[in-house]
Amino acid sequence: MELDCEIQSRPTTQLLSVDLRHQLSTPAAIASGAQNYKVTLCSHNYYQITIGGFDITFFRDVLSMDHFQECFDWISSIMSTYPPLPEDTVHDRCSPSHTSSDAKNLGAPIDRLPPELMLEIVRSTQKMEKRLRYLVRLMFVCKRWYTLLDGTPFLWTSINASDGEAIISKALQRAKDSPLNIKFIGRTALTDRDTFFTLVGKRIGQWRSFTVLLTDGSQFSDFVFRDLERKMAPALEALILQGAYGMSQDMRRLVLFGGDPAPIGLKDLTLRHVAIDLEDLHLKGLKSLTLDEISGIVFDTILDTLRSSSLIEVLQLSGFEVLAGKDLHNPDRIHHKLLLPRLTHLSLKFLPSSFLGQLFSYIEIPCLRTFDLHCDLQDRMASKLLSIGLRAQVFTFQTMTLSVRTFTVTLDSGVSYAMEMGGLDMLVYIEVKPLSIDHIQEGFDWLSKSVGRSFNDIPLELEMDDCEPDLSYLEWFSHHTNVTKLTLLEYNGAELELIIPFLAQPTSSTPVTWLFPGLEALETNLVRYDGNPDILKMLERRCASREDTGVTAPRRLREIRLSYGGKGSQSYLNRNFLNEVVRIAEGADVYWEGQKWVDAETV
Repeated sequence: MELDCEIQSRPTTQLLSVDLRHQLSTPAAIASGAQNYKVTLCSHNYYQITIGGFDITFFRDVLSMDHFQECFDWISSIMSTYPPLPEDTVHDRCSPSHTSSDAKNLGAPIDRLPPELMLEIVRSTQKMEKRLRYLVRLMFVCKRWYTLLDGTPFLWTSINASDGEAIISKALQRAKDSPLNIKFIGRTALTDRDTFFTLVGKRIGQWRSFTVLLTDGSQFSDFVFRDLERKMAPALEALILQGAYGMSQDMRRLVLFGGDPAPIGLKDLTLRHVAIDLEDLHLKGLKSLTLDEISGIVFDTILDTLRSSSLIEVLQLSGFEVLAGKDLHNPDRIHHKLLLPRLTHLSLKFLPSSFLGQLFSYIEIPCLRTFDLHCDLQDRMASKLLSIGLRAQVFTFQTMTLSVRTFTVTLDSGVSYAMEMGGLDMLVYIEVKPLSIDHIQEGFDWLSKSVGRSFNDIPLELEMDDCEPDLSYLEWFSHHTNVTKLTLLEYNGAELELIIPFLAQPTSSTPVTWLFPGLEALETNLVRYDGNPDILKMLERRCASREDTGVTAPRRLREIRLSYGGKGSQSYLNRNFLNEVVRIAEGADVYWEGQKWVDAETV
């Protein structure tokens, strides 16, 4: 069989997987007796693969490794649908019929492994290479591997639409009655959606996990969800449904499991940008719950779910802006305090402050280890959110940060700042630009009261990403904190390089001091084609500072991390500049693009 074709799109999705899928047995039979195969690359715009009597040539304007990978995967899928190859065409170096002249092959360590250990190695490797085509390739190493992998159902239980219809069909056969992990990701699927859900829907009784991720605006109503909506999945332990951002308001409301309660074994539930009524699911016994932009969400339902899943370990709630300004719960309902003794990770992002206040007034979380809070506020936050909404959790926050030795503050683009201290991570967006020092002062005051510690004696890592070079920010941090590491990253022309001269001299404000006198580490991408003369001058002046000037001299830097931030994607190495940095900052470890700098010409 000889096939020449010229295509402008990805071959697997348009030609190989679709147009030729009904002819899989023909090329498989033609190629079945092949002892080897041949690949030819020519003139940068076509390639040819020959295996047995099957010869296929692709012409393209531009070749990339993706095109080769797709074609090789398709050939693998062809061979995986064909019956086991005869013993005389699959080399079996492990067969006892080998003579003593084959001793070298028989002695290979991989051939002496017990089957159980061999399978465990394959399963461990599967954690990195998720797709089944990886197993298909392994099957053609030798007869022993083919037989071993073909007869091990648990290896074929991860059914992913990115593998293509042929591999999926064969994997479902090989999995037999084993629990299945089903995954459909819209942007990577090579199998037609109707075909995929028809194939896996026949095995709904074996579903252990079911994942659908869409990012292209496709509607869930376009999918063949008749099985998930009309039938029970009794073995289901994890369910992940994610639609495109903003999709939940317009989509039809899904009713799962025929309107019956969720399977009793369901432990992990993630719903993002979908319309599902949680109350109908009667959730209980969850270990992990993630809800993001769920239309029609009701506060009482969330609280009831937590009460029925009191041993929950992970809770992530996000995007409930629709609740802003609304009554959060039925006034006729009386909620008592709820203890969540195993909740260790809590993430709350862009929720109305009223929602946060209500939630924290009901729950007790004594074992919390990480708390991730993102909030978007138009007014002063301390009075509405921090001082009121979170005051009931002060003891928890103190426990989380008890052994903390450093904390991090990130200022980003003049509209947000983040504070990270141990497991406590808070990101605040302020819609009023520019971000004033008052907002930061409020955040620091609240955090200091919450953890019961002063920031003056805790090393602070300050990161500024595309921020305006406001000297008042720098002076405030110098007077109120102990900055030991400074990171300056510029991507969109915020002129952060204006900060460097400020670091080269004492401040003019009272009390007079060097900016960040305890600074020990500097990281920046403010290096251009000519290096950065201001960085050299700053290092010289800080190193030459003396106590007899009446101003406490700054510490010497012990670590300097530099990277290229000039125009163009290609990094430019200025060897003379880096050598000057090493000379001036004597004793400091200097890094360039993540690697410790050692000038090869001077070694």
